[in-house]
Amino acid sequence: MEEQATSVSSKISVETNKNIFLLYSLLNNLGQAYGDLNSHPLRKLVTEHFRGYKGPSLKVSDYIHESKAVTFILTLGEAPDFSPRKDLLLTEWIRSEVNRGSAVLPAVKHFYSNTDFEDFYNSVKPQYQEIADYVSDQISKVNLDKLLNEVWELETDFKQMVIPNPLTQGSFGPEIGETLFQVIGTPFSFYSLHTIAHEASHPKAKKVLEPCLGEIWKHAGLIDQVLANSSYSKAYNSWETCVEEHFIRAIKSCYSDPAIFGETPEFYIEQEEQKGMVFIRDFCDEINAYKEHKISGTLGEVVLKIIDRLEK
Repeated sequence: MEEQATSVSSKISVETNKNIFLLYSLLNNLGQAYGDLNSHPLRKLVTEHFRGYKGPSLKVSDYIHESKAVTFILTLGEAPDFSPRKDLLLTEWIRSEVNRGSAVLPAVKHFYSNTDFEDFYNSVKPQYQEIADYVSDQISKVNLDKLLNEVWELETDFKQMVIPNPLTQGSFGPEIGETLFQVIGTPFSFYSLHTIAHEASHPKAKKVLEPCLGEIWKHAGLIDQVLANSSYSKAYNSWETCVEEHFIRAIKSCYSDPAIFGETPEFYIEQEEQKGMVFIRDFCDEINAYKEHKISGTLGEVVLKIIDRLEK
């Protein structure tokens, strides 16, 4: 069954994805998908439907993190094809993610061939499409392209493909070829715009940070202060990624339209204590100074000021 895409703008579209649904049907069966099994009715239905399936061993350590499995599965032809897509030009970084994520392929193939996944997927596809239509409607209420371009002070040429995933509470934004995939988990609500804005900010943040990476890496020892926090995600264990994640969260907090993305007063507490973003106040202080006092320079230079502040 061909997947349907719902156009939102010239650069953002929303679609269901059979491969993602297949991957997460397996991960939920193995108890390896992030979040509560009762977080969405379809997730509960999937878990109950495939409860009796027993397949080859697959451990989280085989693929390290859900994000790598997601990146890999998006580079394949739709099940039952599973052949690598030849139309994709992969960066060295994405290739490394794909290589690690490829550990899930034997288990995914076995799951597909030894269950009634195809018939089951077709039976729930209308419910899945309803979710995609809802997310599309939320995005269309705001000019997300324009907002992000203004906030980041640059435009990027990536096509954005949003894929709602009711089978997890995790969200990921890999850049594959010329497309920024935004695979967003539950809950699906107006707050989904927060997640989409966050994932869409990654290629923009990378562009801003690129000229500064040499200087940023000189202070890589600062990562130890973050890794010491037990709430910090192991998915962000490089210093470059740590800076990027802090940067995006601080930018969204300082710049986003309060009517659309306004953060709660508990934002800093949540990011520091629940997410382990121990430098978030420093990032926000410097970005607010740049924004409110019209300090000359670029956002990249602001990051260098933040790094210098942390070192001192």
